[in-house]
Amino acid sequence: MCNFWSCILTREGEVLWSKDTDSHEELVNRHDLNDRKLKDRDFVRIEINPVDATSKDRGDWRYKVDEEGTLPVWYESNTRHWERVIWDTWGEAMQQTLWAAPWFDRLCDLVERLKTLRPGEAKVSRSTVKAALEEYRKRLTAQDKQHREWAISEVKFYTASEWDSVWASVWASVWDSVLDSVRDSVRDSVLDSVRASVRDSVRASVRASVWDSVRASVWNSVWDSVRDSVWASVWASVVCDEHANYGIPLIDCLEAGCVLYGVSDDGVAHVVMVGKDGGQ
Repeated sequence: MCNFWSCILTREGEVLWSKDTDSHEELVNRHDLNDRKLKDRDFVRIEINPVDATSKDRGDWRYKVDEEGTLPVWYESNTRHWERVIWDTWGEAMQQTLWAAPWFDRLCDLVERLKTLRPGEAKVSRSTVKAALEEYRKRLTAQDKQHREWAISEVKFYTASEWDSVWASVWASVWDSVLDSVRDSVRDSVLDSVRASVRDSVRASVRASVWDSVRASVWNSVWDSVRDSVWASVWASVVCDEHANYGIPLIDCLEAGCVLYGVSDDGVAHVVMVGKDGGQ
């Protein structure tokens, strides 16, 4: 799929699109259109892609004509009219597809929650984080009991300066395959184009909210873990009910001012404190 939503506008004003393809060429073939005529052509390829796929506001989507070099006069002379026609059809298409998905509202709520995260301003509570990690373990193992029979034997907390000195050795021992294997199974079950656009939105919003509160040296070593943890949480919410979403406890950790870097194969969870250490 080359675009998020693609369509073809004909000279007669018909907008051709399909629920099962975003390919202009597939639409051309299905409708037996003459694609050899360049001058004063009878149709125009158009695509609309998201800046934020969880938004229904047109301002968060981008309208693009796919063949500006060969636009026919009938389109160029009345672009505002044709754009209104396309936008109206796009809205109808979204009502039938993306916005009608049973998981869409839940996904939007979670993305909004992520956008408001300010981990660096939170007062760290070790007891809260430990409880969240145990809940994370329970939910994750419930998703894959056969391969994920593991326990968290200890939770180690690191300040920014401490993490600077130990992260390389911790990285060597962290068992990061836990998150990867479950995330892979989730990835196969959702729309590729939605995943890509929401991923960019979530990563950008979380990075913006955390960046000012974390020293650059620490951030460079934990960002991949933060990004993957949050991203897995988003997609877990797509396929799981709230009570089964194994990613929610990781967001709880972020809200408590902590980042789970990973769990070693001996069951030690390594947590970086990016908030204000409360000592409890």
